[in-house]
Amino acid sequence: MKSLSLSISLLFLSTLSIAQIKADKQKEFGITISRFSFESIPFDLVYKIGTDDKFWRFEAGSLYGSFELPEYRLDSITTYERNNTAGLGLRVAREKRKKINEKLTFFHGMEFGLSGYYRDQSRFNSHPSNGYTNTYKKNNLLLSVTPHLGYAVGAIFNINDHFYTSLELSPSMSYQISYEKESNLYTFNPTNNSFSEKITHRPSFNFTQGAVSIGLFYRI
Repeated sequence: MKSLSLSISLLFLSTLSIAQIKADKQKEFGITISRFSFESIPFDLVYKIGTDDKFWRFEAGSLYGSFELPEYRLDSITTYERNNTAGLGLRVAREKRKKINEKLTFFHGMEFGLSGYYRDQSRFNSHPSNGYTNTYKKNNLLLSVTPHLGYAVGAIFNINDHFYTSLELSPSMSYQISYEKESNLYTFNPTNNSFSEKITHRPSFNFTQGAVSIGLFYRI
């Protein structure tokens, strides 16, 4: 009986300890802005969890832009155009912090990311000629996946106990793998029809576009 009571007590204390550890975790939620574009959402959503000096950071940035241009005419030629795009980027980072004073904190750490992009463009021309309707259709499809590895260095500026802003530099290297398919179809001259597809690989280093970001965060 004593053994059972001891086991229950130890289990209870362990549960309390785990709950206390989880309670001690600090949580933060915010947005970062690294660039402005009319074709994409210009901010990333960020969630951080950790202790005073070490945080895990999870970041998601989405970009969507789907539109279809209206029909327009030039002389006897009717044209339709469509351009659909979508994308998603995810990043995970280990953020290490060092407090300078009550208002300023320095941080740095490795980050890993993966992004995907989709684009589908098409153009259709219709041109009546000698009792027949000549058409031309062009399609272009692009799919890409890009993993990247970077290092973040920045500073946190406390506004009050709950809100802070951040300034960050995140140079990175990436490796993009893309698949592209294009077709050109003519009804009036089928011998000019063409079809192509290719896979490309492109490593890159980013120290400028999107490497500098500002953020606004709330401590939950």
